[in-house]
Amino acid sequence: MSERYYCEGNSVKNMKMDHDSSYIYRRVSISANGNTPNAETERDLSDWQTGGQADSNVELRIEKNIENVIILYLHALDKRQNEVYNVRMMHHAVWRDVHQVPGISEERAGSRVEKYTKILPIGAKSDVDYKLEVKNIEVETTGTGPIYLEFCDNKAYAKVYLSNDGIKTINESTLLSRMFKDTVTSCLKSDRLLVIPSMFKTNVVEHCQFEMQKSTEQTSQGSPAVSGEGALNQCDLVPCLKLKSWPEFVRKKVEEIYNFTTSDGAKTSMFVVPTGDAVSTNRDYEWRLSFALLEIAIFRQMSDPQRRLYGLLKYVFKVIFEKIDLISTYHLKVLFLRRLEEDDLANATPISFVLDFLKHIVSLVEKQYIPHYFIDGCNIFPFHKCTREKIEKYKSKVNGGLLDMVRSEIKTIVAHDLSIPHNNWETWLTLAEKKLLNIKGEDFSEDWIAGYLTRLLSVIVYCLQKSHRQNQLDVAIANLFRLVTLNRSDKHVQRIVPLIQIVLEDMYKKQLTLSGSARIYVDARDKGSYFAHKAFHCYVQGNFNQAKAFLDHAKKTTCHGRTLGVTVTKFHKGVDAPLDFVIDFCDKELNSNRFYLFIDVMLLHLEIQDLMRNKQNHDVSVLLEKLVHAASNASIREPYTGKLSYRQSSLLLVKGYINNLAISSINLPSTTQLFTEFDEILFDRKGISNFDLR
Repeated sequence: MSERYYCEGNSVKNMKMDHDSSYIYRRVSISANGNTPNAETERDLSDWQTGGQADSNVELRIEKNIENVIILYLHALDKRQNEVYNVRMMHHAVWRDVHQVPGISEERAGSRVEKYTKILPIGAKSDVDYKLEVKNIEVETTGTGPIYLEFCDNKAYAKVYLSNDGIKTINESTLLSRMFKDTVTSCLKSDRLLVIPSMFKTNVVEHCQFEMQKSTEQTSQGSPAVSGEGALNQCDLVPCLKLKSWPEFVRKKVEEIYNFTTSDGAKTSMFVVPTGDAVSTNRDYEWRLSFALLEIAIFRQMSDPQRRLYGLLKYVFKVIFEKIDLISTYHLKVLFLRRLEEDDLANATPISFVLDFLKHIVSLVEKQYIPHYFIDGCNIFPFHKCTREKIEKYKSKVNGGLLDMVRSEIKTIVAHDLSIPHNNWETWLTLAEKKLLNIKGEDFSEDWIAGYLTRLLSVIVYCLQKSHRQNQLDVAIANLFRLVTLNRSDKHVQRIVPLIQIVLEDMYKKQLTLSGSARIYVDARDKGSYFAHKAFHCYVQGNFNQAKAFLDHAKKTTCHGRTLGVTVTKFHKGVDAPLDFVIDFCDKELNSNRFYLFIDVMLLHLEIQDLMRNKQNHDVSVLLEKLVHAASNASIREPYTGKLSYRQSSLLLVKGYINNLAISSINLPSTTQLFTEFDEILFDRKGISNFDLR
C-alpha cells in the first residue's frame, strides 16, 4: 500500500491506495472551511479514468470532480505563498523603515501586501504600489485646523485647505515647503488656501527620486498614481497625506468586524491621495480618501477559504471581464468585502461561488451601482467609463455560457501552472489531481526559499547603503534592529541574521545586538555563503589579504545550491571593471540598482581578481574558463526569474571580463555559443507559473 490523499471539504486527508492506482475518490458538496460535508457518491476513480462502466457522460464526470481539483490547486498555491509570507512582509517593511527618504515614508500597498492567494493570468505581471506619505503633517477631518478637509457631497472625496497656521507650519520646514511648492491657490470668499492635488503629486514624486523609468502613457482618469517601469514590474507611486483621525462617517460595522489596532497600539491610519471624482466639475481640486492600510489589515484577518476564493475570483474576473474596461479589481474587492458581511463562505464551492458573484457584478453594472465598503450611501460606480456597449458586453458574458468560460479559464491556468495538457477534460482532471497530490506531499524547494532570502538580504544591503549616503544610517540601523527582532522567530528569517550581522560589522562597524541570544549561529547550508560575503566585503574595502583568507575558507566549504547569493549594488561602482560593466548594464538596460551573483561565480571572480593583481595571467585564463562554465550553469530562475537571475548576471560578468581583457595578453575562453544563447534569452513571462511567483 502507498499513501495517497483525498479531498473532504477544504482539507486533503490521507488514504491508502493499492499499487494498481485504483482508489476511492469521494465526491462531496465541498465545504470550503474544511468541515466534513455530506457525501453524495463514492466510486472507483479508475472507472472513469479508463472509460469504465460508471458515468459515461463526460459532463457529469467534470461536474463531480473539477471542484476537488480546484480546491487542491488553491490549497497548494496558498500553502506555498504563506510559507514565505513573513519574509515577503519583512522585505516590504525594510523598504519602508530602513530605506530613508527625507520627509517621506515609502510603504508598499495594494495586492502585493494583501494576504490572499495570488493567481496571475498567463504572461501577466503584478504592479507594485508605493504609498509616499509626507511626514510631520497630519490633516484634520473636523473642518478646522492648520490643514484640514472639507468633504464633498460624495464623501469619498474632499478638498484640502490650509489656514494661516498651516501656511506658517509649512514655511518653517524646508522639506514641507518643497512638497507644497506651487500647490496653493487663494479662495475668493475667505483667507484660507486650497491645496491643488496635481502639483502636490508632482512635487512629492520628484523629491523621492524613485528609480524607475517614468511611463509615457497617461494614467487612467481618476488615478492618484505616477506610473513607471521598475526593473521587473510596473510601479505606481501614490503621494498621500495622513489623516489625524478617521472621519466620523466611516461605517461602524467595519470596526465591529475587524481589528484595526496596530502593533504599537495606534489605530490603523487613513490617508487622502491626490485625485478627484472623475465626474465632478471640481475634480482638479479634489482629493480621495484612501483606506489602503485598512484593506491590508482586513485581508490579514480573513480565513483561509475566504482568501483562496478571493484569489480565484480575482483571476477569473481579470481574464473574462477586465478587458471591457469598466469595473476594476478594486470594485471587485469592495464587493467581495461586502459579501463577507452576509456570508462567511464557509460552505462555498469554488465554481458555484465564482459564477454567483460574477452574475451579481453584472446585475450591479446594469443598475450602475457599486456601494463603497467604508462609507454608506456612497456609490463608486465608474460613470465616466460607462457606455451602453460595455454594459451589453457584461450581460453577454453571463448569457453566453459563463459556466463554460469559467471552467475553461480555470482549466487553462491550472494546466499551465502544472505543465500538463488541457485539450481533454478527462486527461486534465487525472493529471491535475495526480500532480497536485504530489505537490501536497513535497517539501518546499530550498532553492526557491534561498531566492527569497537573497532578495531580502539584497534590499537590506541596498537600503543601508543609500541611508548611509543620506546621513541617515543610525536611524536605518535602529529600524533594522527592530524589524529583525520582530521577525526572528521565523525559521527562514533566522538564516539571514548572521549575514546581516557581517554587513553591519564589515561595512559600518556596528554590532547587531538581539535580546535573548548570546550568539548568532550560521545555518549549515549557509557557511559557504557566509565566507563568500565576508570575502566580498573585505575585497570591496581593499583588505585583500583578509579577502584572500575568507576566500580560501569559502573554497574549502561546500557551497550548496540552496544557499544565499551575494548582492552587488550601484553603490559598489568602482570596485573593479567587470563588476562595473554589470552595474552599468543593469542601470541603463534593466533599470535595476542591483544584481545578484551566486557563490561559485562570486568566488571565481574574487580569485581571478586576486591573480590579476599578482600578474598570474596563465592561471587567470584557466579560471576564466571555469567562470564561463559556472555562468552557463547558473540558475535562470533564482533569485528572480529571467533578467535578474544568477545566469543573466553571471553572463554579464563574463562579458565584462571580455571587454576589459580584450587588449590584454590573457587568453580568453571561447564564448560564441554562450553569448548566442545570452542574446536570445528573452525570458517570456508566459512560461512563469503561479507556483513560481517572486
